[in-house]
Amino acid sequence: MAISNLFKQPQSHIATAKPARAALQANLNMITVLRTKDQAVIEKDETARLKHQALSATAGQVAALRAAIDKALADALYLESAPPDLSEQRRALADAERKQEGYAAEARALTAVRSRYTADRKRFTDEIKALQSLTPQLVHAATVEEMVGLAAEFSAAEEALREVHKRVFTRVALADQLAMTERLGVFYGVGQYGELNITRPNHEAFRRGAPDPWTAQQQHNAECKAVQVAADQLHLAMLNGESES
Repeated sequence: MAISNLFKQPQSHIATAKPARAALQANLNMITVLRTKDQAVIEKDETARLKHQALSATAGQVAALRAAIDKALADALYLESAPPDLSEQRRALADAERKQEGYAAEARALTAVRSRYTADRKRFTDEIKALQSLTPQLVHAATVEEMVGLAAEFSAAEEALREVHKRVFTRVALADQLAMTERLGVFYGVGQYGELNITRPNHEAFRRGAPDPWTAQQQHNAECKAVQVAADQLHLAMLNGESES
């Protein structure tokens, strides 16, 4: 999966600036730019290589023609025969030598430019590696940024759940109280009110409630008492025929 797909959200969630995400994207964009430049250099180098190869073929042609002429002369000497007519071969050799002489400077230039291409590729490779070494850290920062960006939505959903949870257990408390006082024999577990556990990240953006366990327990006890008070009020309201949302 592409890194960019890890952070896709509905458009409604994209409301604030995200510098960490922007830094990641800039990093990825630069890697893409360098890879594009590197590929362009690869293609130029291949073109230079093929041209240099073609020029080198001329040198081979010169060598082959010289070897053929030398062999013909050597054969004549060995056989003690008249020297062969090599005028056509010598013209071909002269043409090839002129071409080779004209190509020599270009061949040297191609050798030099290919060395530059090699240096460019090394530089691009080093820069890409340096950027890639930063990528995990940037992905981490962007991920945390996305996580923190969800804190408000998380908090709103949690408070909504806690409100419904409290309203439900207000009725559980009343039902259990009546079951006990009137010996109805059916209990729904008001004691489970305190078992609601919403896990949250260890990040200050998601922190809720008291910072220390003792205060947190006091707040929890107060919430449990509030449920009982709400149950008593509900009981009176129902006896009076009042509605409660």
